[in-house]
Amino acid sequence: MLYRSFCLFSQWEYGLAIPLLRQYITSSIPRYQRLVGSVNLAAALTGVQDFAEARTLLTELLAEVSRGQFHRLHGNCLEMMAQISFFRGDLSACFESLERAERLLAAMPTSDLFFVRKWRAIASSIRDRDPDPLLRLRQEALARRDWETVRETDRHQLRIRFDERTFERLIFGTPFPAYRQRICGELDREPRHDSYLLGCEDTPIGSGGSVESCESGESVESAGSVLDLISGHGCAEAGLNVGEKPLDLIEVLARDFYRPKGIGALFSHLHPNERFNPFSSAPRLHQLISRTRAILDERGVPLAITQFHGTYQLEFPQPGLLRSVPFACPSPTPHSRWIPSGI
Repeated sequence: MLYRSFCLFSQWEYGLAIPLLRQYITSSIPRYQRLVGSVNLAAALTGVQDFAEARTLLTELLAEVSRGQFHRLHGNCLEMMAQISFFRGDLSACFESLERAERLLAAMPTSDLFFVRKWRAIASSIRDRDPDPLLRLRQEALARRDWETVRETDRHQLRIRFDERTFERLIFGTPFPAYRQRICGELDREPRHDSYLLGCEDTPIGSGGSVESCESGESVESAGSVLDLISGHGCAEAGLNVGEKPLDLIEVLARDFYRPKGIGALFSHLHPNERFNPFSSAPRLHQLISRTRAILDERGVPLAITQFHGTYQLEFPQPGLLRSVPFACPSPTPHSRWIPSGI
């Protein structure tokens, strides 16, 4: 149950994790595991902005973890107290909790201290109406390959200085419905456009499917034939057949503009009715990735599948465009359309 809740956390589905965590902490488990489960329950409650219950639980936990000398959990609880204070607008209390958390976590070889710095940067930027702390945090998160923090820096920058292009990139480039709904609620906005182009200059577009220019200076209409991952238009010309795995692979990789996909995530999307086999599943995916790269190279499609430490993502080494479907699409994970040059 605890690990299932972690999976839900990674999709911003905190509400679905709450009953699992309540069940976990009432089961027959050792004291420390119960504390870990309770801290994660507090995180889930904070995630759904049930600040009253989260604060009550954290107050109880702070008393217990301080008595038991559980310094890491103590620091985690203080960091969440800081988050609650931040969202309630009490920045003084937020900074006080972060300072206490930092003192507890400073000597520990964990990533927890990074999240203290993260919330200090967010709170400082909001307090001073200055995006610089967030921009520095974004660079650190990129270096750490902490993609959700990168996503979060874009979210909080919008609270300081709204930029429609950043807003629509965040919305269309995030495959988590709960997160998209939260952003729209926080900012009291929805995307004005129903599609988004990625690969030249990131550009939201209207229902007519046109945009004035991309980085190359071309119009969409002159950028090449449309490789439409929804209808299949243009796929055959690119050597990608509808219903076959190379095209499915590109569609899966195109769902998230921030987070690359690991082998396990790719397998679960591409083979939803199969169990992952540690001996055969990874080689199957490596063969599929190699085959897809070969197709793209052979047809001159200006799209690359790059790899770093076992994760994969799409990159555009030449001008190309990725078109996302309407925001109102009922599918929980946005599909995409890709418009390459010269197909």
